[in-house]
Amino acid sequence: MHMHVVYVLTLLVAYQVELVAGFSSGAPASTCSTLIPRHGNSTATGSAPYNLSLSAYTYKPGDTVQVTLSGLGGAQFKGFLIVAKLANGQSTDPFGNFTAAAGSLVVCPQSGNGITHSSNSVKTSVSFTWTAPSASVGDWCFTI
Repeated sequence: MHMHVVYVLTLLVAYQVELVAGFSSGAPASTCSTLIPRHGNSTATGSAPYNLSLSAYTYKPGDTVQVTLSGLGGAQFKGFLIVAKLANGQSTDPFGNFTAAAGSLVVCPQSGNGITHSSNSVKTSVSFTWTAPSASVGDWCFTI
């Protein structure tokens, strides 16, 4: 009888386990174009708990823009994924190139058009550089 109870409890616990795919070393390249999280959570809604600061809000072809992502009020975060996209929504493809700060971030995918975390360490801010494409493509926005 006692073994039967243990077996039933084990089955109940097993059914409650949820598969979670955490990406401590950065978002997979497949998420750079969709920005759909693949870590078991849905996309966040409501007010953003972060601030994105830019050194410039306009660009000429080839310009560089310094970008800083920081938690509001010193809030901490572990992961992020940012891409630059056309503001008109006509294309969902990221454009431009990110350059990561040494040792702290990973550029994804190999084309450099998205940037993500390289570890699950706690951060209050991260900074990097975005380089505009060599030809003007119109208005753009950063998507996080």
